[in-house]
Amino acid sequence: MDKKRIIEYLEYAAISYYESIPENANVKFYNIKDCNLDVEFIVKRSKDELLIAFRGTDSLCDALTDIKFWKKKIP
Repeated sequence: MDKKRIIEYLEYAAISYYESIPENANVKFYNIKDCNLDVEFIVKRSKDELLIAFRGTDSLCDALTDIKFWKKKIP
């Protein structure tokens, strides 16, 4: 992976923390909050790539969500 690509990915990771997503970012923002889950992430789709960037832990509810997260096999 080249330096330009790494910087692009870091920029998308930073966008996941924005209060409002810039229109030219070409991403969709998802915010899933209920009594058992607190997750925010962005998704960017292109012809040959799917990029998903999750916002990090920034609340007690986020921390509880992190603790409950387990890998699942997808057939």
